[in-house]
Amino acid sequence: MEHQGTMAQDALRNVIARTFSPDPGFFSPEFKWRQQLLSIVKNATAADRVLLAGSSSHGTSIAGFSDLDYFVVLPGNADFDPASALERLYRTLKMSVSAATEFYIDSPAVCVRNPFTGLVVEFVPAFRSKATGLLIPDLEVEQWIPTDPVAHVAYLNRVGSATVSLRDVIRLLKYWKVGAVPNLSSLYLEMLACQTILVHPNQPLLYQFTECMSTLMSRRLRGLPDPSIAFSRIIQPFTNHSVEQEEVLRLVREARDIALRIDAAEKSVSHSDVIALVASMFRRTSIPEHVLAWRLVRTRRDPIRTNFRNRTRGGNNHGAYAHIPKF
Repeated sequence: MEHQGTMAQDALRNVIARTFSPDPGFFSPEFKWRQQLLSIVKNATAADRVLLAGSSSHGTSIAGFSDLDYFVVLPGNADFDPASALERLYRTLKMSVSAATEFYIDSPAVCVRNPFTGLVVEFVPAFRSKATGLLIPDLEVEQWIPTDPVAHVAYLNRVGSATVSLRDVIRLLKYWKVGAVPNLSSLYLEMLACQTILVHPNQPLLYQFTECMSTLMSRRLRGLPDPSIAFSRIIQPFTNHSVEQEEVLRLVREARDIALRIDAAEKSVSHSDVIALVASMFRRTSIPEHVLAWRLVRTRRDPIRTNFRNRTRGGNNHGAYAHIPKF
């Protein structure tokens, strides 16, 4: 893959351009709704801080797919049952947020539906920890689990300073995964990309993307030690347990093979083949049905006045927090 010219690079950059969300603007109804929601959460919970986390905090969110993730940093200590902290946050928001807003529990977060996009704003209760940064609830093992979102962003920035293409490669990996393997952990892909790119810095996008897929295959989706934090933690590859690993490996191999074919088409100067192969790489990626359905409802109803049923739901899909060892 030494010879990669501009055709594949340009085609992949066009894909990356699709991953960026348009800025709603400071005076848009969505921005005002978001700011009002954050103010309600902070005031209703007496939080020390409402900290943006996840992909939006470090520049790798995917338009139409990535939720907004926040840690609600509460005063005091995590000296009570984690489930009660989550229920308390849920009840506090239920009393404070308009009844027209859909919200529910999806451990470890209280989730609020954005009425303008159909995506979700997640709020995770957290307490400060001198040793690890923050503690958040783990309902599977009924314990408080350490996490350090500040250290994670700092690590991404350090790796990004060594190779300017880091976030572009991560965006390509995430855009592929939301169509092919939605339950593949975004944090797992980010850390795998960091470690792969540090071995192959300053290479073309296609080369780095291909190497990441090859690394996924060689690791066979085993847990990955988190290099971004000072304490020991294994990042699990999936956000829930209902995943057929061999099928995922087949999809990874398919993507790697398409990437190799793109490289071959590049060398033979076949522009149309490069474009067609890049399109086939991301052919499964489309806006989720539940988001499209929400947007359709919104065109028919006023999102501020519509009454949605509040509910809680179980499951192990933890969004940006799936890197905490197995909720």
